[in-house]
Amino acid sequence: MHKGSDIETNLLVRFLFFGKNNYIRFQNLLQQKVLKGGKELKLSYVKYAKLRDKKGETDYQVAIGAGVTKSTFTAWRKKDYTPKLEKGAKIAKYFGVPLEELLEE
Repeated sequence: MHKGSDIETNLLVRFLFFGKNNYIRFQNLLQQKVLKGGKELKLSYVKYAKLRDKKGETDYQVAIGAGVTKSTFTAWRKKDYTPKLEKGAKIAKYFGVPLEELLEE
């Protein structure tokens, strides 16, 4: 199997998993990163926490609902780890917001 098939399969899996809107946003963000000279796109814990608190939930509840481990949120809060955009897409989907709302300025 050539590399093009692997890439197409990976894109299809992401489309099916994240849903059309977040998948398109994810691809657009990756393209923007390339256009901005590779500037790193990072998720903001502060923005996440505001969404979580507005919904009146705990990290544990969001972890279960979004399909992300609780340890992701613990490490993120402690600044030991920043989730990748794929996890950000799951969290954004859970809250019903665009992925951009979780990105640092």
